[in-house]
Amino acid sequence: MGTKENIKSLNAFLDNLQAEAYEVHRYLYENDKEITAEVIKNKMFGKSENSYTLIEIFKQHNRKVESLVGQEFAPATCKRYQTSLQHTQAFLKYQF
Repeated sequence: MGTKENIKSLNAFLDNLQAEAYEVHRYLYENDKEITAEVIKNKMFGKSENSYTLIEIFKQHNRKVESLVGQEFAPATCKRYQTSLQHTQAFLKYQF
């Protein structure tokens, strides 16, 4: 409630945000997708439902390398990738 310009601006922003949430809800409903607050928030802020983290991708890569040891990769290569993953995890923990 209010008549000042900044209040009107805030109310307009909130109205637009609400309209976008309703639009996302409608899209999810029409496409028989799961409708939760988290899904709506992620869709509104552009987070992909199939997004992966660096560590998840790194672990997936290491599993593939591990399955190819003896065929395409040496055991030492697999060990180096595991060490690299550990260093990356330690750096991310230190940095963030």
